[in-house]
Amino acid sequence: MNELYSIKQSYGQDTLKHYFESLYSIASQCPYSGGKAVYQARAALALFTDTIYYDDAMVCAQVGIYRNIISEHHSSNTAFDFSMVPNPASQKVTVTLHFTNEQNIRLEIRNIMGGKVKELELDKGINSITFSVEQFDEGLYFVRARKNRITLSSKKLMIVK
Repeated sequence: MNELYSIKQSYGQDTLKHYFESLYSIASQCPYSGGKAVYQARAALALFTDTIYYDDAMVCAQVGIYRNIISEHHSSNTAFDFSMVPNPASQKVTVTLHFTNEQNIRLEIRNIMGGKVKELELDKGINSITFSVEQFDEGLYFVRARKNRITLSSKKLMIVK
């Protein structure tokens, strides 16, 4: 992924199209064994198509990682859904939780390379927060709602200028 990132930086985002098969090969791995590179490859592929479905439960089970993916899989169902408006955004985004917030919820905003660019906390009972994205570069970001180090839900956020 580091090599592909360097190519993207040198020649632009469109050059990644030529490395689709390599990106797909990395993105199709179990994220628990492939780590951050898997998410980076998925984010890069999402620039070109968001129709690819990754069955992490099946892929991880095939390499013997079953217990972790089951807890993650069950915790990311619609019971812990949230929305972001507007999306795409250029100035501000409002995140609204669609579940009862019984404990503090942490929102992590990560860039396409997996780096954390912002972290917000919603105190118990708070179901909505608005934050500025004017300082963010244009591009694709991922917003994760987490409770006690467990990811409840994750969504894509597009920033346009």
